[in-house]
Amino acid sequence: MNTSLLILLCGTFGQVFGGADQDEAQLDARGPSALIDAGSSDISAGGTEDTDAEAPVSFSLNDVIHRLLQQQEEIRQLQVMVANRERTVQSFRCESGILNTNINSGSGSRHRDLTATFSRSFPRTPVVTVGLRKVDNSRDRNLRVTVVVQSVYVSHLTVRFWTWADTRLNSIGVNWMACA
Repeated sequence: MNTSLLILLCGTFGQVFGGADQDEAQLDARGPSALIDAGSSDISAGGTEDTDAEAPVSFSLNDVIHRLLQQQEEIRQLQVMVANRERTVQSFRCESGILNTNINSGSGSRHRDLTATFSRSFPRTPVVTVGLRKVDNSRDRNLRVTVVVQSVYVSHLTVRFWTWADTRLNSIGVNWMACA
């Protein structure tokens, strides 16, 4: 129906107004009845009569203007949506780094908190991901380790390295990534 409407409107305006360079006085002089009369003629893509095609539908000038105004508003809304998405994509950034430490003394539950400061603050609190990059423990002890993102702010993050019992972590490190 929409394709037929578009073909009908294009053909009807061309037939009634003789092209785009006609002025509005001609439109008012001929009136909506010219649009209805022109709309009742058969319009097909090949210029020949098509008996299987839907019968053309007549529209008043007010109907056509109303639909064009609706489409203009839809286009404006889509342009706003595209502009908002472009701003979101432009303001998105990621930063990454490495944090290393050791916990090779003491026994029982122990932890170290390390903070990474971003090169510049994010516009909103970033989402942070960490992944173990290395672990070196004493070979005569069990390996026990937990690494968690302790806190995240627009300017920095803190990662907690935690071990327990008699584990000795000679070196432990993570890669981190923050995106907002």
